Amino acid sequence: MSSTAPDHDRDLEEVMKLHNGWLDANRNRDIPLMQQVFVGGDKFIGVNINGYVYRGIEEWVKLWTGFMPTVKVVEVTESDFELYIRGDMAWCRYFGTITLKGLPQQVVGLYEEQYEDQQKPMTAAWHATEVFMREDEHGNPVWKMWRYHGSPALTGRPPGLDF
Repeated sequence: MSSTAPDHDRDLEEVMKLHNGWLDANRNRDIPLMQQVFVGGDKFIGVNINGYVYRGIEEWVKLWTGFMPTVKVVEVTESDFELYIRGDMAWCRYFGTITLKGLPQQVVGLYEEQYEDQQKPMTAAWHATEVFMREDEHGNPVWKMWRYHGSPALTGRPPGLDF
């Protein structure tokens, strides 16, 4: 498939709207916005930064609904962002951090060593990959996020081995 500049610009705008919507959904704990970003039905798969895999939007909704009564998001940041678009597929990668308070112990997952208590802010850092396709759960040509993968990262340290 060949791409003209206006089509590429529109694709870039659509994919960035999804990426930014995902980060804004996290900042604002906005379940409807998160649902608009992900492909529907059981097609979405997300590997959360806590190490757990969520299959379909409803599993991610259940996660967020469970911790929303106690969690306050203090800050979400991203850096080192790169985006690639090729035809009907796109992917991005970035480094992110989220600082929050009130996270229930049962959803801490891989961040257990950093967790002290619900009232003290905790910052989790991660390396993210997001995969987008120009196709929704019904086969319509609409950009959606199909895969999200967040791998825990160390904050304040350069990547690679310490030697």
